[in-house]
Amino acid sequence: MFNQNDYYKRWYARNKHKEYLRKKRYRKLNKKRTQDYCDWYKRTHKSQLKEWRKFHRIEKKYGISKSEWNSLLIKQRNKCAICRAKLPKDLGKLCTDHCHKSGKVRGIVHSECNLLIGFCKENKTTLQNAIKYIQKHLENKNSLHSIK
Repeated sequence: MFNQNDYYKRWYARNKHKEYLRKKRYRKLNKKRTQDYCDWYKRTHKSQLKEWRKFHRIEKKYGISKSEWNSLLIKQRNKCAICRAKLPKDLGKLCTDHCHKSGKVRGIVHSECNLLIGFCKENKTTLQNAIKYIQKHLENKNSLHSIK
């Protein structure tokens, strides 16, 4: 039995470059129509494009797929790997934390928690000093200076 899908797949594989040139020629001759379509698509698919861009960047930068990223999120029980607070659904507020030396992904964190690690340059001593500093001032509330 003739399978039309297989036929077109084989034809496209043999004529990939020819098809590319045909589409390029069409876009060149129909610039306005092509641009209108792109604008319409961007308007009507905003959230999908935002998500696609986020995961495309994660895949290129860290080498993990969307499913691997989602399984990491499930493994963390949808909580920040640092502060353990519930992560928001807005992808723009989430960061993929990674080791700057090895490039391996460590976890998914809030953007604020990611900034904390970044400003400390992943230095354990700096983070421990910050903890001591906060504890000292929490215990010694009288040592705080009031600004008037």
